[in-house]
Amino acid sequence: MGENWVVVMPRDAYAVPDQLTQRRLEHLLRTELAGAEEFTVATSQNPVFEHPGENWNGVRCPNCATEIDDDWFDGRVSFGPEGMDDLDTVTPCCGAPTTFNDLDFVSAAGFGRFRIEARDPDWDWDDRRLLATVEEAMGAPARVIFVHP
Repeated sequence: MGENWVVVMPRDAYAVPDQLTQRRLEHLLRTELAGAEEFTVATSQNPVFEHPGENWNGVRCPNCATEIDDDWFDGRVSFGPEGMDDLDTVTPCCGAPTTFNDLDFVSAAGFGRFRIEARDPDWDWDDRRLLATVEEAMGAPARVIFVHP
């Protein structure tokens, strides 16, 4: 069995919670994701893409719901730790202006300047309950991404 990560980040790719909220979120996740072998709290200058690894199921246009070719996405997104300073794009299917962060990821994925990661937590993987708990603590919409590298 390989590693599994739970990654929590704000839906707003540029948002970074204040220090008090970061500490509150870390405490909450250490409680909710008990038994995790590792916790990481990270911020970055630019939004960094959090890829779900083997859980990847593609991406769709948020305007017309057309499946977007992985090659198109991969050719335009920086997957490195430096992130991307400009997330604006135009979809290849219908020409809708959007951002890479606002594309419709089939499995949770997204961009963010702030994230908390937990490796191999003991948890029932009910993302709706965790998402509601995190959003309440964060005071903003959030993403919960399950990563299996």
